[in-house]
Amino acid sequence: MLESAKQAHEKHPLQRSRLGRLFKKIGDLAGRLTPYFEVVNIFVQSNPEYAALVWGTLRFLFTVSKCRTSASRG
Repeated sequence: MLESAKQAHEKHPLQRSRLGRLFKKIGDLAGRLTPYFEVVNIFVQSNPEYAALVWGTLRFLFTVSKCRTSASRG
């Protein structure tokens, strides 16, 4: 029963959408880059005027993508 629910989830149109695939790729990238997030935070603190806007946006995107892909897998 659990396997059939998993298969139905994988066949759902949202899982095959372009946005879903994009979130998966970004989430995978975020998973590989997570150990370096604190290092980037230190660099951003040295000149936060524009770097903080860019890094905050990227980190938000990475976090949302990672949460979305982990929620769809589990």
